[in-house]
Amino acid sequence: MLKAITKLAYKYADVLASPWTVLAFILVSFAGLPQTISATIEHADITILIGWFSQTHVQLVSLAVLAFTQAAQGRAAQKRGDEMYDWLSELHTSLHGLHAKADSLHKKVDGLSDDEATS
Repeated sequence: MLKAITKLAYKYADVLASPWTVLAFILVSFAGLPQTISATIEHADITILIGWFSQTHVQLVSLAVLAFTQAAQGRAAQKRGDEMYDWLSELHTSLHGLHAKADSLHKKVDGLSDDEATS
């Protein structure tokens, strides 16, 4: 049950972190703008428009933009990590090959010095 809830939560987070969600939240926030503008004009009170901007637009859009940006940064970090892992893996393989060649040379040198010692 916990796995299913966790999986659902991750799916929800992925949907929230999409550019389409940013667009949808922008459209939802602007849906109430005409009524807000008419109320601002009717009451001659700019704080109504300021309230709409701070409570509706900024909160909705900021949430989606932050989620989208965080997801993009996570993907970039994952890509850098994968590239670093690949590079280190290649380096390890190369060093392992060099180490094997060095061991082979040491055995040849030891064999030559043993031959010289016995002669």
